[in-house]
Amino acid sequence: MILNVDFLKMNNMKTIQFLAILIIASILFSCNNHDSITQLELKYTNAKNLNDHQTAIKYLHDILFIEPDNNSAYYRLSGLYSKTKNYGGVIIAADSALSKANEFEKKVLLKEQWKAYQAINKNEKAITILNKLVKIDPDLELEHRYSIATLYYISKKHEDALLKLNEILLHPNASKVKKEISSDYGKEVVTYKIASLNFMGFIKMQEGKLNDSENYYKELFKSTIDFKLAKNNYILLKQQQAKKLKTK
Repeated sequence: MILNVDFLKMNNMKTIQFLAILIIASILFSCNNHDSITQLELKYTNAKNLNDHQTAIKYLHDILFIEPDNNSAYYRLSGLYSKTKNYGGVIIAADSALSKANEFEKKVLLKEQWKAYQAINKNEKAITILNKLVKIDPDLELEHRYSIATLYYISKKHEDALLKLNEILLHPNASKVKKEISSDYGKEVVTYKIASLNFMGFIKMQEGKLNDSENYYKELFKSTIDFKLAKNNYILLKQQQAKKLKTK
């Protein structure tokens, strides 16, 4: 069999030319994508600066269409969904971003997820997230524990709430770190120990365990008598005790 050397050379040249075209096209496509990302980032920034959250969200989705593994886009989406109260979006975006998030970003994402779950009354899910925050966010450990107790109370799991509040009482910083409490009496700043004793006393009062409730308030008043909410709760307690005596 006789091979046509010129034919082979011609085909090899065509193959090389074809491959060269493919490589150039790939480079050009890559450059165009890069330019598109840059342009989309600028459009996202402009929308965000104008507080046009929905448009900013659209541009982040466009970025993810080009770069599905863009963790920064997922991280920012979680924050924007939180602002627009798209709680399902928060949960999904945060989940997508968490695996590659740094320590600071993890705290932010978990806080956004916790609040999203709480907003849609998924309290068990919110508690799971808060327990993760207790471990990785020691500066706000007492706040997270108090939030867990609150969610247990809302879920009518009083014993779990009391156990969590007792954990706060045993914490070495419970008498040092302060918390703002909002009520009909305005905003009051008290230590976590005081806030927890008031909460525990209130729970026991609701359960009808008035003597236990009174013990918590007596312990509270050893530290302060200026907590208006606690003073009012104690008045309610004494009224219930008086009413109970009358019925005997």
